[in-house]
Amino acid sequence: MKFSVTIGLREIGEFDNFFDAFKLFFDKIMESLEKGTCFQVLETMNWIEIRAESGCRVPLMFYDARDLAFDSGILVPPAAKGQPPTVVPPPEDAQGHAAYVEKLRIGIIGIGERLSAEDANGIADVIREIFETLPALESPAGRERIDDADGLAQSLREIQEGLAAATSPQAIENAYRIVASEL
Repeated sequence: MKFSVTIGLREIGEFDNFFDAFKLFFDKIMESLEKGTCFQVLETMNWIEIRAESGCRVPLMFYDARDLAFDSGILVPPAAKGQPPTVVPPPEDAQGHAAYVEKLRIGIIGIGERLSAEDANGIADVIREIFETLPALESPAGRERIDDADGLAQSLREIQEGLAAATSPQAIENAYRIVASEL
């Protein structure tokens, strides 16, 4: 299983465990916030993708990744008001680590259940709207505005392919259950 970190629609790293992926994700998010990133960008252009050995892929968008980190114990509340939360490693002892992995499983299944209850067709509509802008991004003028138009277009194509395969609420929930079972 792999955990891929995407920041600003660009994949910036792939890891063998959630902790290492989340640590990079959190560090980059904090850097973005210090630079004045708006919450809309934070919420829509940053995620961790879980890539299971079975080929199943599911995204953990910003709030889902953050909540999963809190729930599993690797993100702890700030020590003082006005300070950011702290990322801490999972327990190393066998019992503590098993409890950490079980919290991850439960959290991932919960995300799938929540998403399956939402409007999957609404997600597909958003992706279709994004794809309507691709011709402009791939034009010479579009290339001048975006450093890596090919990379962005490929990322959007991969997202569309993944979501096209998961248009029913049950398919969404099943994908998260599959990934959780492989932890």
